[in-house]
Amino acid sequence: MIYRLIYGDGMDDENIHLRVKVTSQNTNVHLHRDFDNKHHMRIADIKIEGNRVNRGYGSILMDGVMKLVAQMEIRLVTG
Repeated sequence: MIYRLIYGDGMDDENIHLRVKVTSQNTNVHLHRDFDNKHHMRIADIKIEGNRVNRGYGSILMDGVMKLVAQMEIRLVTG
């Protein structure tokens, strides 16, 4: 399951956290939206640890990132 954390701090569209829940462990990606260019998103961190490495969870996260980027009309993703 992929889900987005919402903090309600007014920064939810600038600092974006997506997670993949696999049984009881999480893998996650942290994104930053550029304040000066609302069409730019930077991948700050992708965290996949332990026995979750090389199992396709990074690809699941990136699929979620690309769907979110399309919804937010982001034109450039860097990282």
